[in-house]
Amino acid sequence: MLPPLQSSVKQSIHIWIAVFLLLTVALIFLVNKTTAQAYEQLVPHHTKWLDVFFTWFTYLGDGIFILLVAVVFLVRKYKWQGIAIIVSYAVSGVVAQTLKFFFPSPRPAVFYRNLGLPFYEIPGVTLMHSTASFPSGHTASAFALMGILVLLWPSSKWNGLWCILAVAVGYSRIYLGNHFLVDVVAGAAIGIITACTTVFVINRFLNKQ
Repeated sequence: MLPPLQSSVKQSIHIWIAVFLLLTVALIFLVNKTTAQAYEQLVPHHTKWLDVFFTWFTYLGDGIFILLVAVVFLVRKYKWQGIAIIVSYAVSGVVAQTLKFFFPSPRPAVFYRNLGLPFYEIPGVTLMHSTASFPSGHTASAFALMGILVLLWPSSKWNGLWCILAVAVGYSRIYLGNHFLVDVVAGAAIGIITACTTVFVINRFLNKQ
């Protein structure tokens, strides 16, 4: 049995308030800036070591990493916790990919090229020809995992760290030139909603067994 959703949210309310405030600030920032202004203020410059760091760090939102985390839980006999991670990841991915299909949006490199402006490329990392920017799938996956971990262990001393790591994954997508802030905010919302829904549905299923 997983912890009840309402009880978990109450116990970890400080985490959710922090996430809500951060997303609110991001939305206010977006409303008051053009797309280019927001991007350039979030990524004012690049350095080689940050290029390397974020190139690897962004894999914390990759499907392979998420599934490896789930496998660890399953191996350690945390059956439903592992299943919750897998379900949340899968659903967040489906939602993100569906939105990409219905709302095609140019990646930053394409956006800047269409404006005739130069754009910093990290070879082999920055997607230069894609129109699947909205929303950020990596961010959705990272926040889905963060949400599951916080909801299943609401009193854990590590929850603040999970939140910081998820936010950093979102920023990495912007730094690497693959997403705008709006894509990341949408991805974060998808991940959080998916995590909460997953815990609620699994608990309902287990209660009927």
